[in-house]
Amino acid sequence: MSILDQEILNLQGNSWTVRDAACGTMCFGMTGSGKSSGPLRSIALRFLELKFGGIVFCAKPDECETWEGYARETGRSDDLIRLSENTFAFLNYEMERPAGTGGGQIENVVGIFLEVTKIGKDKKAATNDEYWQNAIKQFLRNTIALLVMAHEAVTLPNIKMTIDTALRSDVIADAMQDYCSDFKAFCSSKRYLGFIARQDEDGYNEAVRQFDLEYTESQGKALNRKILTVTRQYANMLILKAIYFGKGTGPDYELALNYFLTEFPQLDERTRSNTISSFTVLADSMLRGEFLRCFGAPKSSFSLESLYREGKILIVDQDVKRYGLVGQITAAIIKLCFERMIERREDITHDDALPVFLWADEAQYFSLDNDQMFQTTARSSRTLTVYATQNISNLQEGYGKEKSSSLLGNLGTKIFCKNGDYETNKWAADSIGQEIIRRRSQNIGDSKSGGMKGDYSRSDSYSEGWSEQKDYMVDIVTYTTLQAGGPRGHCKVGYVFWQSGRILNNGKVFLIGTFEQKCRKICGARFVRHCPPIPQIGGKYAGHSSWFHRNDYVIGVIFMITLAATGVGIWLIFSERDIFLWFIPEVGIITLGTIFLWMFAFTMDAGLEVARIGVEIIGALIKKTIRKKQKRINRVPLITCTWVYLFFSFAITVLIQNTIYTGKSATGYILTWGGAAVAHFLFKGAGGRRIPIE
Repeated sequence: MSILDQEILNLQGNSWTVRDAACGTMCFGMTGSGKSSGPLRSIALRFLELKFGGIVFCAKPDECETWEGYARETGRSDDLIRLSENTFAFLNYEMERPAGTGGGQIENVVGIFLEVTKIGKDKKAATNDEYWQNAIKQFLRNTIALLVMAHEAVTLPNIKMTIDTALRSDVIADAMQDYCSDFKAFCSSKRYLGFIARQDEDGYNEAVRQFDLEYTESQGKALNRKILTVTRQYANMLILKAIYFGKGTGPDYELALNYFLTEFPQLDERTRSNTISSFTVLADSMLRGEFLRCFGAPKSSFSLESLYREGKILIVDQDVKRYGLVGQITAAIIKLCFERMIERREDITHDDALPVFLWADEAQYFSLDNDQMFQTTARSSRTLTVYATQNISNLQEGYGKEKSSSLLGNLGTKIFCKNGDYETNKWAADSIGQEIIRRRSQNIGDSKSGGMKGDYSRSDSYSEGWSEQKDYMVDIVTYTTLQAGGPRGHCKVGYVFWQSGRILNNGKVFLIGTFEQKCRKICGARFVRHCPPIPQIGGKYAGHSSWFHRNDYVIGVIFMITLAATGVGIWLIFSERDIFLWFIPEVGIITLGTIFLWMFAFTMDAGLEVARIGVEIIGALIKKTIRKKQKRINRVPLITCTWVYLFFSFAITVLIQNTIYTGKSATGYILTWGGAAVAHFLFKGAGGRRIPIE
């Protein structure tokens, strides 16, 4: 099986593979929606299980710890590289790349520097400093060229030292040109080939010392002292080193020499100051603290290529929340170098080429102008991009409206968690699309009326119908009601999954489901536990709160009370402790036991209702659905029926009591009474129908 066909997620029988992930993923979810502990965690663990390398950009302080936990869980701890514990000479890295892969191009290095300086600027604001941008570009080109020819590391401190020591005086610059010309001739002399041939730092120092001795003898002492002092300055030393290392010819050397010894000294003082100031402003934040520690070193302590060659995982742990703009610029440099590196990987034509992931939660903090263009070709370089953010507005704040729209269009998979942002939810609903929906409508009416004489009437009405209309496949409100995990959500994170151009096994273009959270971390449980299943929004348990409704409890209480009263009546009749009340001719005597025994009429009526509830619950269990609360409408008026049943029941009660007193069998009366109870139960619901009221 190809590595591209490896399964990352299985969503309700739908396999989401590496090939799908290579088309890019975007996850939306508000704070507390569970996106990090739900879908993102599941994807991250699978990436690590498959031994993929990658790069992780941290926006929050705890993200590094989270990924260290993922690595421990998957046995990948040895593959982690924390940027805060390493150095990356990004300018030198670009220059030292093999020429066959496009390395060593000065213009590319200049482009990287200017690209990262855009971070933190308002992307909506127009720029009017094109002249100064070009001036900085010219300075950087010539400075970098000198550093390379002088075998010095291309670092920001070295660039800053060059501009600080560049000559400002025409007179001194002219003298320096003569000095360089003489030093070039000196290095070409056969007399000094011994230490010239060494081509190292000690050989250079010895050559300069020997040359200065001869130069002192041939030149005037006043000018000599000044020139010798100037030659020790860093910018001029670079020119001399370039000569010593045999680079004193060619267009790069000539352009650099002309710039530093002719153009720059002859610039108008104000223009020169503005050029220096413009560069200093851009580079100021890069020459301090953690940034300088990380990027100011002459050599890198790791290789970006190890991410796909060895499966290493680089964690850019200078998070934005703690490091602010420095954290953003740090991430921008790494991201820019990564995107350029991964597009030129040499093994991309191999079937077993290892995919690499690019991970950015709170992606708006790590935006680059080139991100949307990179995403158009990320699939061919086997880059699995995973971006996450809270809402559309945040993404637009980082990228701008047009570029964020372009980026979203190039990310093939969208995962939506719970969100309260209307614009995001509407965008999601619009993206998934609309369909023709058949809707059912119900109208229920209930009216009562009464008069002064005690007359009473009641009427119910019910009507229903169907209509067809075009509506969202996933309604906007659905995104606001997804489960958010945690103790309240029983460690379930709801999601809406949509993959562009794919019909899923449910016949639709989307899925609604849940991810399992790790209960120990989320719920604070001492030991890992499994949370009980809970209702899913829009599922078969929608609207469920209890198997029993309020009326069910009322009926149950009536049944138990009346049954107990019936038992008291039977006890009074048989215990000879009954209390005589009155005598009805041709019927019999009436006692207190008669009244209690009469309660059996209510017991049978309530018992039949309890039996009906039991049948509904058993039916729901068999069908694996939930018993819904219902209301009976359009019934035959039951007032008269109920009074007749109660009077009949009282008469039956007296007859049963007298039968007991005379020692005769009461079975016939009891059966008659039961039949009357069933008839009353059926008659009072005649002509009606039950409708759900939830």
